[in-house]
Amino acid sequence: MACPCSRATLQLRHFAKVQPLFVSQLRNGSSTSTVNEAEVAKFSSLSATWWDPRGQFAPLQHMNALRVPLVQEVAARVLQTPSETSQSDASSPPPPGANALNGVRILDIGCGGGLLSEPLARLGASVLGVDASSQSIDAARHHSSMEPELADRLRYQCGAAEDLSDHTSPFDIVVASEVIEHVSDQRAFIDTCCRLVRAGGAVVLTTLNKTCLSYSLGIVAAESLGLAPSGTHEWEKFISPDDLSMLLLNAKDATMRVELTRGMTFNPLTFRWSWSSAMPINYALVASKRQPAYSSSADGSSHSEQMQSS
Repeated sequence: MACPCSRATLQLRHFAKVQPLFVSQLRNGSSTSTVNEAEVAKFSSLSATWWDPRGQFAPLQHMNALRVPLVQEVAARVLQTPSETSQSDASSPPPPGANALNGVRILDIGCGGGLLSEPLARLGASVLGVDASSQSIDAARHHSSMEPELADRLRYQCGAAEDLSDHTSPFDIVVASEVIEHVSDQRAFIDTCCRLVRAGGAVVLTTLNKTCLSYSLGIVAAESLGLAPSGTHEWEKFISPDDLSMLLLNAKDATMRVELTRGMTFNPLTFRWSWSSAMPINYALVASKRQPAYSSSADGSSHSEQMQSS
């Protein structure tokens, strides 16, 4: 079903980025596959262009101007150490610093060619990138091999995020950037993200709002301008900040608290991204994971507005 405000417009693809899909596994042991093999094949066919500054992933490359500082901000202002998770939520977060990512364990779900994983590792984080496309993982490994100093901090794995559940210690930060709008079971996917982050850690998501503007600009205009391959996104899979927040707040076996929602604006003329208080198309959302005894308020809002006001 097309956006009600844009039914007369041709369907086109979204410029922000294209990311592979994942299998999400329900906590009760049953599995629900959200992998779309046709999509994975399409993304695999583009794997040679992940790092091409003029290729299909150029807008995603430029999005790092927002994504990387956001993850740094989360590490400095949201993360609690394991000992802090047993204390009051009123404890003040550490101030932001240049070394905020040193030693921070990050899982990058849907890492593609490593566009976000690699710069995070350069800043000192220990990063595991996972992706369903073996060709994309090969591209990521090849590119990172040009910086041997990253070998101790950056690893890539082909597969689904839920496969890590029983074999990996929880991560400090789980990132899923431009992924949830591609999965068929968004609730199960969010459950997986929340399960893989430790108590006191955070989940960082970027995606597209479900609005008429996201259809007309994020799909129609983007394809018309040649900024994205045809059929990259389906408007029906876009998700509003409110709906995404509810998925997080109702995540299975996890007590989550929304810390930040922030709009992201792309200028197709300059290829620059900027933060915005409005969220008609792209946006970022950060949620922290708390111990059940220290859950958030009834409406799910954070008791600390420090990030919200930045």
